[in-house]
Amino acid sequence: MKRMQEAYGVTLTDKDKRALARMTQVFFDKQLDLRFELKETSGRKYPSLRELLGAADPAGKKRGFLATDETFRFVQTMEREGRVVPVVGDFAGDGAFPAIAAFLQKNDLRVSTFYVSNVEQYLLEPPTWSKWIRNVAALPRTDDALFLRCYLDQGKKHPKQMEGHRTATVLAKIDDFVTREQKAPTRSWFKIATEGNLD
Repeated sequence: MKRMQEAYGVTLTDKDKRALARMTQVFFDKQLDLRFELKETSGRKYPSLRELLGAADPAGKKRGFLATDETFRFVQTMEREGRVVPVVGDFAGDGAFPAIAAFLQKNDLRVSTFYVSNVEQYLLEPPTWSKWIRNVAALPRTDDALFLRCYLDQGKKHPKQMEGHRTATVLAKIDDFVTREQKAPTRSWFKIATEGNLD
């Protein structure tokens, strides 16, 4: 907390400090058995941090940042150089995203990959969705910039969902998405997660 305040000029409220202390304690208590948990039990069991760190891709290759010394050092270097910057904000808001776009533009930086997870399924209402598209369109990006999406099976399986899995991770070009949505906004999360994906 001290580093956040002194090195980055971030002012933490007492509420922020309590939240950080709580999160730190949970990591300390559960360690590699830490896992995502819903507030209300649903019978679903999510993988532990240990399982995620040891997971392999369909070809059997481990891709986590702890899989090799090289990948660990890469992430470690980014952290040490202050290149991992968490930002709290609304994807369809008027604050965080426009500020990120302005920062990237000012520093001549371009987005090449954007991990959007499954957030879009919560942005589909017309006023919110149009703001999301506006924010994505404003991001300085490379010509081949990609969205990395995670589709969660909630009763309808994704075509790329592997046997025994409840999620599918897919890639799609950001430019194609922006062009398509500016012409005819989508109202289906399944369509967004399945249309225009790269093989």
